[in-house]
Amino acid sequence: MYGYNVLSSSYVNNYFVEKDGFLQVGDKTYNSFNLAVKDIEETGTIIVLNDGTVQDEPAIPEGKNITLDLNGKTLTTTRAFQNYGNFTVTDSSLSKTGIIDNIKSTGISNYNTLQVNGVTIKASANGIYGGKNAGTITISDSNIYGDTGIYID
Repeated sequence: MYGYNVLSSSYVNNYFVEKDGFLQVGDKTYNSFNLAVKDIEETGTIIVLNDGTVQDEPAIPEGKNITLDLNGKTLTTTRAFQNYGNFTVTDSSLSKTGIIDNIKSTGISNYNTLQVNGVTIKASANGIYGGKNAGTITISDSNIYGDTGIYID
């Protein structure tokens, strides 16, 4: 899948394919976005250590304050990030080359508070989707691409 060998033929449940230690929270590394989010009690930062692909729908639950630092890396997804908490997507690298690239769907679906700063979001559908009562979306120094860059209904 997407240039990597799948470790098994069974369903991949939000695991990055052949990317041990792909994400970092504090001193601990993860190969699953949702496990990294789960281990953050309330507020924390997930740093992307290497380019990679996630196969399931990453989610930020209500009550969590999560920062995703793309760190100059490309995160390829096949499902939208679902934000029900407070989600910040940023890039701490000097080059500001961090990308969320959703090849099948919307980049981020927002239902609470979303901040996007210094990154690129590419998607085959909407770059960012905000549903009814979507909360707040703040974008600065970023590029948003999709059939519709930002869609609010």
